[in-house]
Amino acid sequence: MKFGQGDGSVKAVVAVGNKVFTAHQDSKIRVWKVSRRSENVFRLVDTLPTTKDYLGKFMKQSNYVQTRRHHKRLWIEHADSISCLAFHNELIYSGSWDKTLKVWRISDLKCVESIKAHDDAINGLVASKGIVYSASADGKIKAWGKEGKKSTHCLKGILQGHNDVSLNSVIVSEDERWVYGGGSDGFVMGWEASSNSTSNGDDVQNQLEVSWKLVCETKAHRMAVLSMCLMGEMLCSGSADKSIGIWKMEAFGKLCKFGVISGHEGPVKCLQAATYNVGGGFMLYSGGLDKSLRVWWVAKPSKTREEDTNSAKSSEEFPIVL
Repeated sequence: MKFGQGDGSVKAVVAVGNKVFTAHQDSKIRVWKVSRRSENVFRLVDTLPTTKDYLGKFMKQSNYVQTRRHHKRLWIEHADSISCLAFHNELIYSGSWDKTLKVWRISDLKCVESIKAHDDAINGLVASKGIVYSASADGKIKAWGKEGKKSTHCLKGILQGHNDVSLNSVIVSEDERWVYGGGSDGFVMGWEASSNSTSNGDDVQNQLEVSWKLVCETKAHRMAVLSMCLMGEMLCSGSADKSIGIWKMEAFGKLCKFGVISGHEGPVKCLQAATYNVGGGFMLYSGGLDKSLRVWWVAKPSKTREEDTNSAKSSEEFPIVL
């Protein structure tokens, strides 16, 4: 099945209910809806920012921001390619090469917030239980959240990577204790999150403060780490070296090498693990710049390392129409 149209390369996809949001190189987000007549038919229902959003803002000069010298845009517009999307709590988050993070409300498809988030392109986003993490080419992962009853996001913390090394992807463990970032130097870095309850004066409602501590630096690949995903205690990393690394999370957030998958003929740009177990393992989907989508079966860790050899096997390669 294929749907869409030629409006610039698709950089990211998020599915929400019966809608699919696609982020494009032309700085637009397109919204597709499943047809009532057939689950295999999608139709374009809107483009973000919407025409209604434009019309409500274009007359006021205060709604324009400087994007480059002698050039202004509405603050609801991305000025460069949109590289990543995330969904959480009825909101869509978009990260762009224009260094901004924008927040879109699902109910009316309106842009409700724009954040000057980084000093360089945003490459990855993940949202988890009230905190949004953005990974950037400036070598930082930033955590964004809301305080109290405020409707806007504020900076909660900065997870510093290696100097002058782009961070290309970010993931968070299900219990929110561990945050991992993949760098262009081939390292996967891990941070541990810790929470403290604080109160302001007579305010009986405590605020939850979160801090992050670097606990893991693992040389995972010979070349840049481009993508990552988590399945329980297993972390998968895709690289520009055409391989997929399989890692087991151990005590204190450390990563232990479990296996390596080879087979792609180009950099591995995206990874997604199935949410269901198969035969004591899980299915791993990988998309590469070789224009292929591959599906792998990854066994669960055994008690002895000798039994872990060749635990990741290719089940099938699917042809993709782009």
